Amino acid sequence: MPSAITASSCILALVDWSRYLIADRIGTTLSVGNMVGTNGRSIASKEVFAYRRYGADMLDNNAGRVLKL
Repeated sequence: MPSAITASSCILALVDWSRYLIADRIGTTLSVGNMVGTNGRSIASKEVFAYRRYGADMLDNNAGRVLKL
């Protein structure tokens, strides 16, 4: 949203949230690797990355409206 309201600004969004779907993808992925120092050698430590996937979408394109001035 813009900080200054002008004649063609979008100032409000109205959404029917019952037509919005959030999908939780099953499973979390862990990635374990060796940490490498600035000289390119292992520093005898491990790094762990964990990530999970989510998705969301409007089921009906007419479920939301934006108010313009």
